[in-house]
Amino acid sequence: MPVRAFHPKMFPFRIAQIPPEPDSRTEYSNTNYVLLGYIIEDVTGMSYQEALQTRITGPLGLEDTYYAKKISTDRNESYSYSFSDGWEKLPETDMSIPHGAGALVSTPTDMVRFGHALFNGELLKPASLEKMTHLRSSYGMGLISYPYHSKTGFGHTGGIDGFQSNLAMYPDDNLYVAIAANAISWSNNSLLVALLDAWHGKPVELPDFGTADLSPEHMQSLAGTYASGQIPLEIRFWEDGGRLMAQATGQGAFPMEAASETRFRFDPAGLAIEFHSDDEGEYRSFTLFQAGMEFLFVRK
Repeated sequence: MPVRAFHPKMFPFRIAQIPPEPDSRTEYSNTNYVLLGYIIEDVTGMSYQEALQTRITGPLGLEDTYYAKKISTDRNESYSYSFSDGWEKLPETDMSIPHGAGALVSTPTDMVRFGHALFNGELLKPASLEKMTHLRSSYGMGLISYPYHSKTGFGHTGGIDGFQSNLAMYPDDNLYVAIAANAISWSNNSLLVALLDAWHGKPVELPDFGTADLSPEHMQSLAGTYASGQIPLEIRFWEDGGRLMAQATGQGAFPMEAASETRFRFDPAGLAIEFHSDDEGEYRSFTLFQAGMEFLFVRK
C-alpha cells in the first residue's frame, strides 16, 4: 500500500537550547519548506503538484509518489493509527497545511529509487548534490548525517498524523534503506538500526514489548518533578489510572510503558527511563536514554 511520506516529527522531549548566532548552524524548519514550495510555484508557473510530476516523479518513473489528496482506499492508500490501549484511527491533516514540507504519498520502493537517482546523477548536477551533502551541525540542504558505526550516510526522517518514515542512504556501499509505516509503536530509528545490523551481518537486537504490572502505590513513589544539570529541562511524573504519566516543561503529557519496577519506555520516540533508588529505598533520580544520549535527572 502507498503510505504517506512526511515532514519531520518532534520527539516528546524537546531539549531547549540557547539561540545560535546567525549563520553558525543549520536546523530543519517546516515553515521554510512551505515557503520553498510557494517559491517553486512562483518560479515555474506550475502548481507544486505539477512541478513535482514534471521534474522528479515523472522522469524517474515514481508511479506511487504523488501530491496527497484526501486518503482513499480505492487508490490503495492507508489511514494512520496510534496505539494506546489499542490501535486508534487518527484524523487526517489537510495537505494544504504541510504543502512543500511533505504533502506526499510514497512507498519504500519509490523512496529507495529516489535515493539511487539522487546519488547517481539522475536528478542533480554534482555541484548541487555537493551542497546537499555539505553538512553543518549534521544538517545539509535537505539531508541529515546518518552515522552507523564507522560509516557515514545521509537521510531524513519524517512524520505526520500517525505516519512515520525514514530513508537512509549509504552511496559508498550502494546501500539504500527506506521505512514507511502507517501504524507503529516502536522507534523507526531503532527499526532502521536493526535493518542495518542485519544487512551488515551483525547481531540484531529485537525489541522487548514485555510489560510489568505495577501497583498505583509503586508508581506514586516515582512521582515528582525532576531536573537535569546537563540540559535545561524539567520532567514531571504522576500516577493516573494505573499508568505513569510524563510531561516535560511546556509540552504535552503522555503515558510511559512499564518494563520493570524501575524501567519505563515510550517506544514511538525510542525513549527509555531508568529510575534509581537511594540507600533508603527512595527513588530520587533517573537516567533518560534517547537517540544514543544519556541524561541524569534528580528529584527537586
